[in-house]
Amino acid sequence: MKNPPNFFFCVVVLAAWNMLQMLIHAVLYEVGVGYSAVGPGSMVIATGIVIAAWMSYEKLSYRELFHPAQSSVSSTVLLLAIPVAMVVAGELGWLRDLATKINYLWPYDRVTSNKVDTSFSAGMLTLILLCIKAPFVEEMLFRGLLLRGMLSHYSPKTAIILSAVLFSLAHMNEYQLFNTFVCGLFLGWLFYVSRSLWPCIFAHMLHNGSVFFLSNNGLTQPNSLLTNLIALSVSMIGVMIIAKIYNIRFWQSGQTVQS
Repeated sequence: MKNPPNFFFCVVVLAAWNMLQMLIHAVLYEVGVGYSAVGPGSMVIATGIVIAAWMSYEKLSYRELFHPAQSSVSSTVLLLAIPVAMVVAGELGWLRDLATKINYLWPYDRVTSNKVDTSFSAGMLTLILLCIKAPFVEEMLFRGLLLRGMLSHYSPKTAIILSAVLFSLAHMNEYQLFNTFVCGLFLGWLFYVSRSLWPCIFAHMLHNGSVFFLSNNGLTQPNSLLTNLIALSVSMIGVMIIAKIYNIRFWQSGQTVQS
């Protein structure tokens, strides 16, 4: 990047992105787009506009954005597919269950409850937006541009934490703050070690698709302690395998994402 963004610039970009979403949301609603598709649709369109403008300004190619690593895309994805799937599969157990328990202590308000129910009970269009389009554009923005820029200003640990904070706040849902922060930490670390958006997109799609399936089939009951411990162990083993693949220690200094 010619002008990598710092944290404060990223905050300004996300504020503008949020206002653009609200504008597009209003337009889609006025032209008669179904309510369940308005939210995901406005997010995808607004994110696409911001990404296109940013890439044009930076003269950044899609090849540079998606895969700055020296290894091939296919070898990276094949190498990481199983451990990434393990992390996501485990997280769908322990992290989702933790969120469920938090929700018992801090129940959804009526507006949020209706919004969540509508989002995860809609048809094919919403499935495509949530599980395919959204992971692509969110990874391009949050890991491909924001995190990538902040890695030029801050240590890897600081940059990943800051990007996870922004990713969490950008969802505009106080009930999802912890979940999205944890997911943002993993996705940021995954991008940092792999130097590729493709494993992040795969993880994001797998997560959203699984949540969509579980929510639509009523599979959201609390887990037992043993189930959560097993799920957490599966996630941790997946993380350790990824770390072993790249022969690193967590937050290892000296490795930087190519700009």
